[in-house]
Amino acid sequence: MVLAQEKNVQSLIQDLNHDDNRIRRDAALYLSQLAATSSDVIEAVPALIKALGDSEQQVWFHSITALSKLGPDASPAIPELINDLREMRRRNVNAKWYRSAYALGQIGEAAVEPILEACDHSRPSVRAGAAKAMEWIPEASAQLAPVLIKLLEDEDEAVREIAAESLSLLPEPALKLLQETIHHESAATRKMTYIALGKAGLRAKRTSQSLLQRIEKEADPELLAIGIDALAKMEVKDRAFFTFLSNHFEHEETQLQQSVANAMLSLPPAEIVPMLISFLESKNESVQIRAANLLGHIGSPAV
Repeated sequence: MVLAQEKNVQSLIQDLNHDDNRIRRDAALYLSQLAATSSDVIEAVPALIKALGDSEQQVWFHSITALSKLGPDASPAIPELINDLREMRRRNVNAKWYRSAYALGQIGEAAVEPILEACDHSRPSVRAGAAKAMEWIPEASAQLAPVLIKLLEDEDEAVREIAAESLSLLPEPALKLLQETIHHESAATRKMTYIALGKAGLRAKRTSQSLLQRIEKEADPELLAIGIDALAKMEVKDRAFFTFLSNHFEHEETQLQQSVANAMLSLPPAEIVPMLISFLESKNESVQIRAANLLGHIGSPAV
């Protein structure tokens, strides 16, 4: 097998246009190996862009890997990469969609404006891919975070979910904007905000007081449950949260019951055990059973 360094870039570019699948595949592989260490590979960018449309899966894979490694030098590939965001499977993420979003993220600031434009695309998969790419451009958070906040209101669920995930990963001002969105008038937007804050976990802990104050007003059990999950992931352990959980322990909605139980298990046993023991005296048998089960999970500290 010929090693990458034994082939010059020009010959690899020629091989990338060969009729033989194996030769094209090897050329793309060699270029992907060289991309991280050799500036000469920049010359191959046009050929690598063309190879993104190759019918041979491995040729495409190694070509997009090479472009990702080239980072900003692969900026001529931006239009083709955005075009490849058009197809996304809902259950199993399409490799081309994911890799295209990743490559855009690796290109960085040069891709910011095209990505922002893609957020208005008619296809949800393109909007979702643009939102996904943003998580890999933290240096542009000030430009991207407000757009992601807007995408929390997108008509497509996948776009909303991916926007929330990207917001949870970006540095400031992402968390500041999320904290402001906690009190959004739209229940759907608040839901995605709570999810994003939960994904951010400890990084979002300074938003916990605002979040707790808001979910105290929520009537929807699902939003209550998601908000409680977020607070638990922030490792909130103050008395106000303990009281809130206690007040909702007897709720009959299954998702909310599960969220309350999980959050209680994250609290210090000394705080939670006396309350659970008091629920053993409830007139509601299902409440008694849930309390007993949680005490069993806590184990010896409950004795």
